[in-house]
Amino acid sequence: MRVKIALLEKGIEVQYKEEKDVFEDKNKSELLLNSNPIHKKVPVLIHNGKTICESLIILEYIDEVWKQEQQLFSADPYCRANARFWIDFFDKKITSCAKKLWASKGEEQGAAKEEFLEFLKVLENELGEKPYFGGDHFALLDIALIPITCRFYTYEKLCKFSVEEECPKLMEWVRRCNMRDSVSKTLPDPLKVFDFVLEVKKREENSDSEDDFEANCGFNNENVGEEEEANTVGQIAMEVIHNSVRGPSTSLLENRNARHKAL
Repeated sequence: MRVKIALLEKGIEVQYKEEKDVFEDKNKSELLLNSNPIHKKVPVLIHNGKTICESLIILEYIDEVWKQEQQLFSADPYCRANARFWIDFFDKKITSCAKKLWASKGEEQGAAKEEFLEFLKVLENELGEKPYFGGDHFALLDIALIPITCRFYTYEKLCKFSVEEECPKLMEWVRRCNMRDSVSKTLPDPLKVFDFVLEVKKREENSDSEDDFEANCGFNNENVGEEEEANTVGQIAMEVIHNSVRGPSTSLLENRNARHKAL
């Protein structure tokens, strides 16, 4: 969804191909398997016969190839780094937590709800009084975060809470983003998302394996949601290895990196 929003923002015309099954390798198309043999995942972009994989890498490619007055990536190095930090926070913290809102029950689901709301409030604090995470303009961080909001209705129904009540400013941002054609034309109807989840949960009620349930929901993919669609597909894949250095947190570190308290 991130890639599709970015393409629409740039006004780039593409030939869109959608995979029928993005979870089982045996059901994936030859085009996808031949184009992205490393990860076998969507989305992937083909441009001038060359292929680019992984949503954030594709976004950077799009921004560099189709330059406009208002770019998705900020020209300021700090702003770019800050956006990448929050995308990393989202992908590692919120996405994994959101999985439990779908698949778990009882105390585990309740704990996941509290954690999920805590993370949303962290994002809301980062948004502050700005119209967009990127400031006055809809940009990279907004594109990276907005897709999950189509699942808010599902999370609310399954876990009995209201994002509007807990994070009103964040929901103002959601509505502001949905006024953009690129977002409204890309995100699926929240009611259809909810119906899909109910269908999957019903089908898996008698499953002996929680892993089976998660696989059918697409939870085995770190970038859950990106596997739900294919743009045009390709073969180049890049793997980024993050090395964490952990030790006692100093007061300076805690002030500078209050969320992770790690180098």
